[in-house]
Amino acid sequence: MTGSEIVTGASGPQTTQIDTSGIQPTPGTKPINTRSLLILQINICGVIPKVLELSKLLHERAIDVALLQETLTGKRNASITGYTAFKCKCTDCRGLITYVRNNLVATQVPGPRVHGRTDAITLEIHKLGRKLTVTNLYNPPKHEISLEYDGTNINSHNVIAGDFNAKSQQWGYDSTDSSGHKIHELLNNSNLFCLQNKHTPPTLYHTGNGSQSRPDLTLITANLESHTQFQVLDDIGSDHRPILVTIALSEASGVTPKAPRRWSYTKANWPAYEAAVNTALMNIAVEDRDVDIIYGELTAAMLGAAKRFVPRTYPGVRQKRVWSQELNKLVLRRKRARRLAERKGTPEIRREYNRLCRATSELARRVRSNHWNAACAGMDLRDTSKAWRLLRNLEAKDTARTAAPLLSPGGPVSTVTKMAGLLNRHFAKISKPEKKSAMSKALNKEHFASSATVVITDRERLSGGGLRHTLRAMY
Repeated sequence: MTGSEIVTGASGPQTTQIDTSGIQPTPGTKPINTRSLLILQINICGVIPKVLELSKLLHERAIDVALLQETLTGKRNASITGYTAFKCKCTDCRGLITYVRNNLVATQVPGPRVHGRTDAITLEIHKLGRKLTVTNLYNPPKHEISLEYDGTNINSHNVIAGDFNAKSQQWGYDSTDSSGHKIHELLNNSNLFCLQNKHTPPTLYHTGNGSQSRPDLTLITANLESHTQFQVLDDIGSDHRPILVTIALSEASGVTPKAPRRWSYTKANWPAYEAAVNTALMNIAVEDRDVDIIYGELTAAMLGAAKRFVPRTYPGVRQKRVWSQELNKLVLRRKRARRLAERKGTPEIRREYNRLCRATSELARRVRSNHWNAACAGMDLRDTSKAWRLLRNLEAKDTARTAAPLLSPGGPVSTVTKMAGLLNRHFAKISKPEKKSAMSKALNKEHFASSATVVITDRERLSGGGLRHTLRAMY
């Protein structure tokens, strides 16, 4: 069985045939693209049952920002390690969540004016010294979209993505509804550009009738068009496929250089290191020599052995994801069934795909439950530190969060170097001794002159209350 994967950029869609009959799990984690902003958008149709697959996808693809619609969380928490969740504050909507990687700088800002049942969350994302405004939007089906932008909202780096549920012949529908006309009006009156068209792969698969459509849209400003590509990925259990948007960024000045490598002590060859150090120590003469020279040779010998037998890696966040081989095999079967259903669409294939979706969701729930039971069963009741650490993780009190930019007279500061300089200047002013005024000096002089002088002899014994009284009189 073969499938097609379409990558779309400024030059138009390009289709490549891919053999999907023997899909294997992705070995390891893909390298992080630090020069691009990676945005994932998907109508998740309930995030809680799919949080395992979503977390795996976010970490394997090194996603910077994830825009989720129809999360259906209510008051429940859907936290993902390494990401900060910005949730919609509405109580009667289907739910919006924007996940931002913790090593980025982001803040929630006012976005487009929406009314009725249309909902949106807007964030300012800072990466490599560049600022992009990203809006996560959801509009229910058969509801006219309410999206209003003024001239200041459409800035030079703007992304509006989500489930618009707007029909238009431009992106493959048979007709154009009122929401589609509003989107066309927005595109004609601004510098926004829609990435989707009738040639790009559809994202929604209707499990009932087997039809496919493109309700998920990505609008970007025109100056980002030549730097942007998008890719429709395999499903993660929702009837909507996720869309991966990659925006190439140019590094701004004042950006912190790459973090230095660290020693990986767990992967070191300690016997070889010990032998190398002992051999080097035997060749260091210590008689009638300066101690600083001996210390320098000793340090050089240890560092030389470490460079040979102790590997160094770049620091990263270790993620402990809940997963299993059985769940991985079932997910691959569901993905193959989804591709086959989109190609043929017979009732039997659709029923098989629906059955695999239910089986995957049920197995994921059991995997989470078994992981929790194993964590509780393996807890040492005599060591309460693990229990308290588990409770703190559940309450998410000690978890890292996405930082917000610092405000300065010249505007918001997002790069680490500029933030450090701003903090240094601020605290330098606080630590400097203030010049005392003449009135302050006079008050201090009067205070010390009126202070009582208390003399305590060795024979006197002072009680606790008397000691407090004496200290008050002295100070």
